[in-house]
Amino acid sequence: MRGRSPGMTTTRELRFIPISELRFDPRNPRLPENMDDYSQDGLLTHIAVEYNAIDVAKSIAAHGYFPSEPLIILPDADGWTVLEGNRRLAALKLLSNPEIATQLGIGDDEWDSLIASAQVPDQVPVVIATSRMAVAPIIGYRHISGIEPWDPWAKARFIAHLIDDENLSFEEAANEVGEDKKDVQTHYRNYRIVYQARELFQIPTRRLEQRFGVFTRLMQDKAIQEFLGAPAPRNVKKGKNPLPSTSESNLRKILSWAFGDEQHPPVFTDSRKIADLGRVVSSPEAIKILEITRNLEEAHIAAGGIRDRLITRLSRAKSNLSSAAQDYQHFADDSEVHSLVLECANIIDSMRSDE
Repeated sequence: MRGRSPGMTTTRELRFIPISELRFDPRNPRLPENMDDYSQDGLLTHIAVEYNAIDVAKSIAAHGYFPSEPLIILPDADGWTVLEGNRRLAALKLLSNPEIATQLGIGDDEWDSLIASAQVPDQVPVVIATSRMAVAPIIGYRHISGIEPWDPWAKARFIAHLIDDENLSFEEAANEVGEDKKDVQTHYRNYRIVYQARELFQIPTRRLEQRFGVFTRLMQDKAIQEFLGAPAPRNVKKGKNPLPSTSESNLRKILSWAFGDEQHPPVFTDSRKIADLGRVVSSPEAIKILEITRNLEEAHIAAGGIRDRLITRLSRAKSNLSSAAQDYQHFADDSEVHSLVLECANIIDSMRSDE
């Protein structure tokens, strides 16, 4: 971990606020970007279902609610917005009001059992932040380089927010979240590519956002970077779109091949095949085959991938046999050694008979 340790840039004063006055934060990087106008009930439902608030509820029901980790809040026009602790807030609201789970369609026997057994306080400990930016180091360290990491898309969104909205430099953002500057530039470049795809090229990005970790791996492949015209992380410009406008067609192809589209599934499901896709996009002939067939294996063969693999394997076999020949004379009468030599000879004879 690099950068400075975060201080508690809040009022530091521990207060107790009624659960009913606490509100979910629609700008939480963990939430989808289209949830800014969701109602509080809508946010509660999404957080409870998508982020397993029931796991927190089980802990509260079994052990009570401990004040050792206060929620971090910010005053708003309708009460208090919870900047840190939205999943805990979802569990608390559902446990403290038996009717909510039923009204929102979340309730089931497991929730009913927890609600009946949990002892939930009317008020919970909080620390009041002076601004969103004041607690960015705390949230950044906790969820990016700390003990409760967000998914890759949420991490990238938070970093992009620090750079684009809070006007931090890459180095300053790295210090805020405890990451290396190059890693921050990588997150930022990849986020901006998704933003560019969605906002400028009108490419649907839902699948991409859900599997942003795979996209991160795609962007580590030099051939794919070159195919897209993407800059290396060190050359990313703050507030600038990473890809030239001429990259739209190639970006559509990469995203369709990697994540599928409305008409097609992806051409691979194993991320280890990313290297094969990188080889394919380096060959115009292989690209044409992949466009027509959507068969990555056939395109990879056309790109020379199988031949190169064969040459590598034969070269290794030759080297190993040459080394084995030096020891063979000492064990020529060994039955196991003799059997292995015959198996090697049979394989070679079989290969030569196919010529």
